[in-house]
Amino acid sequence: MTVRKIILGAVAIFCLEVTYGQGQDEIIDGRLQITSTADVGAGQTPALVIGDRNGHHIGIDGNEIGAFLNNSNADLYINASQSTSNTIINGDGTGYVGIGTSSPSALLDVKRILQNGDFMVLGLDGVNPRRLSFGVSSWSGVMGLYDGGNVQRVRISSSTSDGGYTYFDGPNVLIGKTSQSNTSYKLDVAGKVRANEIVVNTTGADYVFEENYKLKSLREVEAFINENNHLPGIPSATEMQAQGMSVGELNTKLLEKIEELTLHTINQQKEIEELKSEQASYADLESRLEELALSMIEMKKENQELNRRIKTIENE
Repeated sequence: MTVRKIILGAVAIFCLEVTYGQGQDEIIDGRLQITSTADVGAGQTPALVIGDRNGHHIGIDGNEIGAFLNNSNADLYINASQSTSNTIINGDGTGYVGIGTSSPSALLDVKRILQNGDFMVLGLDGVNPRRLSFGVSSWSGVMGLYDGGNVQRVRISSSTSDGGYTYFDGPNVLIGKTSQSNTSYKLDVAGKVRANEIVVNTTGADYVFEENYKLKSLREVEAFINENNHLPGIPSATEMQAQGMSVGELNTKLLEKIEELTLHTINQQKEIEELKSEQASYADLESRLEELALSMIEMKKENQELNRRIKTIENE
């Protein structure tokens, strides 16, 4: 509305100094009022026509300004009324409009020759600071979205240097869906996510190796599995399907189970080594028993021989 009023005012000032006639110029020093009931547009007869060469002209009426080519579509049309019509620039879409540049390269090309600052702002009028801004920061392209508290919630930057962040500091982000059943998730994706690497903050599970940690025996674990059909400390498949599970929490739980298994393996290895030691002791004892048995057999033979000799002597 403000731009329309400025343009209409500028045209009105121009009209105060309009010259007309043939052979000599005539200057109107004062107020010029031209009335007409026609509208500005193709085939219309507005109150004031400038040019009108081969249908190329500028038409001005009480609340309208139009620039026409071949008396047809308007390349520029401004209407001061908020309810009856639109403001049109480049009506047929074949030309470019430039702001801050004399050589536009798009339908609307806005440029600012400054290192920092906004060159386009779209937002609400008055004291409400909600707006969408386009600008530059250290020669890098920046787009910002501000909330009612004048806080930049979305920032998209083309810079790759330090400080050239792109961020979103607003409500939850939904991808592939339009609503959430659980609003505690900042990013909710209905579909697959692929990445070369994902880093998840986690606390680890070193508490398993502390002296006061109560390690369940394998018999206790077996009894729990038989009763509940899942590992202790791990949600059931039904719970996971219904609520999902935090990647960081799941990694911690899995690491906990791996460390518990490691402790069980260490304990089993100790038991195996003790059994081997006992087995070696048994083997040594068995060997000694065999040696003792052989000695007893030899002694028995010697006793038998001695008894035989004694009987021989007695018989003589």
